[in-house]
Amino acid sequence: MNRTKRVLGLAIVLLTMFAIIGFAGGERGAQAKEGSINLATLIYGSIQDADYSTLGYMTVQTMAKRRDVGKTAFSEKVGAPDAVRVMEEYINAGYNVVWAHSSIYTNAVYEICDKYPNVSFILEGDAAPTGDKVKSNVWLMERNYYIGFYVLGQLATLQTKTKKVAFVGAVKLPFQIGIINALNQSIKEHDPSVEFKYIFVGDFDDPVKARQTAEALISQGYDVLLSALNLGNYGLFEAAMGKPVWITTEYTDKQHMGPKNYLSSEIFDFTIPLNAILDRINEGQLGGHYPLEYGLAEEGKPRYTQLPAFNVPDSVNQALEETARKVSSGKTKVVKNLKDLPF
Repeated sequence: MNRTKRVLGLAIVLLTMFAIIGFAGGERGAQAKEGSINLATLIYGSIQDADYSTLGYMTVQTMAKRRDVGKTAFSEKVGAPDAVRVMEEYINAGYNVVWAHSSIYTNAVYEICDKYPNVSFILEGDAAPTGDKVKSNVWLMERNYYIGFYVLGQLATLQTKTKKVAFVGAVKLPFQIGIINALNQSIKEHDPSVEFKYIFVGDFDDPVKARQTAEALISQGYDVLLSALNLGNYGLFEAAMGKPVWITTEYTDKQHMGPKNYLSSEIFDFTIPLNAILDRINEGQLGGHYPLEYGLAEEGKPRYTQLPAFNVPDSVNQALEETARKVSSGKTKVVKNLKDLPF
């Protein structure tokens, strides 16, 4: 719980700072010092989203404090068509480690990684690399989104009063399919009488679309919404305000968005894998595979469910912690299916 509070506190401080100094996007640099690693980061969204992109920015700032890091820089709001250009600009400026903080950069990384064999690329994805995707200078950070959503699925069954819960995603991507399958497995195993629906709003960062979708779901009796959106979360909480509707999210603690409607989040801590990967790069291993493990907050894993959950009785939190421990230990197996929707 202390870790999640720190994440939220840092996010709020950062957002306040951004509002004061008026960050508008583009490239940012950090103070340079002597070190063997120069880290450049590409971020797809806005670092003010209090979500995935903010975590990327915060992680860069943490890496800048390492003794072996000479300089850091990042570019936000980088679309896939611009990724190769931006990465090559950083490489030509002397950056020897490039973190592509979104799976949309996969093709761009593989397009240029052979051209720069002495540069280490850190890529994010949802499956271990195989075949020609195994490169000596590409690290694949396997995110394993789906695992923790099994616990959130149980939370939804324990909290719903209408026996109707819904997943609100953005687009039909492999990791979102994996989340849906994990939720479906959990709901069937914990309370098969609960009706489960999933819907894609078409955009991670559109609060209007998210609000309209949430309003429609709420009007149909869905009272627990499990989100995998980014900026779109603001629209979900706006739709739920003042209603007996509860929301789960991912990446960061979002209690501040709607204290009376918020339940929990699937928390990510990218400093853990980045530190481990930079250590290996310093040892001469420029590429490899790093799966993000799921566990409890006190276990120091990069992925964990925010517990205790909010707006639920102690008995629910006790059940959730028990399930989280079983998932973490492997006693409960969460099926990984990133290809096929359940229905």
